[in-house]
Amino acid sequence: GRSPQNDRSLEYFDNLEFRGRLRFRMSRFNELSLLYMNSKVIFHPRPRLSFPTEPTAPGEEFQETNFAGTASLPGSALGAAYTHNFNEWLKVRGYLGYYNGFFWNFEDTQFFVTESQRGATRFWFSVYSRISNQLSMRIKYTRDHQYPLTFVEARDSQNTPIGPTNDGRQYSGNLVQPNDEFYYMEFNWHF
Repeated sequence: GRSPQNDRSLEYFDNLEFRGRLRFRMSRFNELSLLYMNSKVIFHPRPRLSFPTEPTAPGEEFQETNFAGTASLPGSALGAAYTHNFNEWLKVRGYLGYYNGFFWNFEDTQFFVTESQRGATRFWFSVYSRISNQLSMRIKYTRDHQYPLTFVEARDSQNTPIGPTNDGRQYSGNLVQPNDEFYYMEFNWHF
């Protein structure tokens, strides 16, 4: 967390997390690992992150309107990673997993923080090679696939659902890219 002794600070957050990992060590430092993670990140309520569920006009009842806003980010993840050392100079690593909500992870030599409110699969694959005693190279490919929304509803500026128009057209949309791809290349000169 950040600022745990001063929970009135704007920077305050607290991460309550369980992370379990099974590692199977094999010959030549090869490794297979399984990951399970369940967490909840708690911070100050932020009304700007949640739009009221019902339009409120003077004189209307509030019903189930959320004025407190989002106060936590739950998350869970399940995945498997594998490392194979061909020799002292060449190794490959890979990961395949599913996450829903807030998820942070160390991937090869990188630190990633991701979030998905609808669930996502993440895959990465890296190749590391010591080209010489002084030079090494790492190439990594990552793909993140967000699952599609199934509850998309178009609304106007007054937060009123837009139904079918007179000519039968239906409006809907999804502004989130379903796939993200990352390419990473690293060269190290050791002296």
